[in-house]
Amino acid sequence: SAMRSSAITILFIARAVLSAPPAASAATCYVNKANAACSNSGPGTLATPYCTISAALTAHHTAGTTIVVLPGIYREQVSLPGSGASGNPIVIQAQGSPGNPVVVSGAEDFANPALWVHLSGNVWQAASVTWSPRQVFADSVRLTASAAAPASLPVNSFVWVSGQGLYVNVGGDNPGSHHAEVGRQAYGFSVSGRSWVTIDGFTVSRTEDTGIRLANLSNNITVSHNVATFSFDYGIQAANCTAILIDSNSSSDHF
Repeated sequence: SAMRSSAITILFIARAVLSAPPAASAATCYVNKANAACSNSGPGTLATPYCTISAALTAHHTAGTTIVVLPGIYREQVSLPGSGASGNPIVIQAQGSPGNPVVVSGAEDFANPALWVHLSGNVWQAASVTWSPRQVFADSVRLTASAAAPASLPVNSFVWVSGQGLYVNVGGDNPGSHHAEVGRQAYGFSVSGRSWVTIDGFTVSRTEDTGIRLANLSNNITVSHNVATFSFDYGIQAANCTAILIDSNSSSDHF
């Protein structure tokens, strides 16, 4: 399939406007799904962090809040429930490194062979995929969507059938043995009608639409130092927004 780079619909660089530091009294909470003590009911300390970014934001989304996210794969769509204020933004900060990133993924993990049943030939079925995915991956490679009958699927392709689930042909054995992932979430981050928000340092991958989406009169938003990959549409998109800073990001391998 043809690849294209990320598209940004409307982009205004406003570095001076967006550079005001957060207030010294700003609250900070932590997200770390790798911590066995994590809890989505809080309190969000380093010792008892939240398990998901969404749970942290649901509980903490007033001006001046900083959400620090530790490394791991977070399979969720993060929507901003509130706005910051001038000089007091809501900051969502990934605390990762090149070898240990903080990943927000739009795909569900289907790497368990028990989730798949052999149909015939090289074709396997996952009946628990009750939604129609736009993207399916095996061994980190995007498979090709097919309109073929399940039993006739070409190698490295997939088809979803309502009431039956997902059929995949990876050329032989169980897709669960090939790190299969099935697209589900439209966005990694969705910022709609919000202001004074910073999203920094994340890897956003395999979303069914756009990795980081800013829309509906959002303003004074900073999107920085993120990596957007393998979205079905765009890596980073700003539509009908003002005073947006999109700085030092990389974007690749989108449809």
